Amino acid sequence: MKRRTQGVTLVELMLAVLLMGLLLAPLFLTFHSSTRTSLRGVRQIDQVMEGQRLLKRLREDLRAACLVLPEQTGQVRFDDLVEIETATDSAATSISFLRFPLPVPVDKAISADRRSGPAPRLASRVTYRAEPLPDGAGGLQLSRRESFHPALGLAPMEAILTRNLNFFRVAPLTITDSAGTSRKFFQITMQLVSTRDGRPLPATPPAGTPQQEGLLIADFYDLVCPDFFAALWRAPCQGRSWYSGLARPDPEGR
Repeated sequence: MKRRTQGVTLVELMLAVLLMGLLLAPLFLTFHSSTRTSLRGVRQIDQVMEGQRLLKRLREDLRAACLVLPEQTGQVRFDDLVEIETATDSAATSISFLRFPLPVPVDKAISADRRSGPAPRLASRVTYRAEPLPDGAGGLQLSRRESFHPALGLAPMEAILTRNLNFFRVAPLTITDSAGTSRKFFQITMQLVSTRDGRPLPATPPAGTPQQEGLLIADFYDLVCPDFFAALWRAPCQGRSWYSGLARPDPEGR
């Protein structure tokens, strides 16, 4: 006589699955929460590193900002180093300035044409522009364009530095100490904003707080004094072997 094989009924199987789900649910929720927290931390670190990279690029460019000195007499104004334009009909802002050709090879920095006097240094023009994103999403993008002197035969270099910009401003600033000594700087103020889950920003500003809306916001600030102006300011009568005149990349510009 054959023995009856013992099996598992459907009810027992469903109870086992239910108990297994009850045991694993807390573990899954803990793992999911830890993963989201880790991703938010990684995105925040990426945002801070991106802002530091942008500040470093801006600082290097502004430190090399220069202008063409008058041949005879005239004023050299700190505010003339950088052209600042803000569009009244949009959030677009641009700054433009001549950049001293340093550090580059001598044959790329100084003109080979010496027939008209001392060979001038071939300055480039750098333009930063903050403008709304073209796809209609919220936020701004920051681009950088550098155009070179025609004698170099180089094509302009243009790149979008970030698409996570929320605010951008470069403005001249005067700081006076207790002794009455004033120093000139360019003040950089910048804010980056992004979503915690990597989604595009909404076209309209959110109504809730950044924490409620899942936004990551980082503010950046710096002061920069161009080396060109600092050298003129500290020792205006000192001989300048490093300066043999500047040639603009755009003769019609300032």
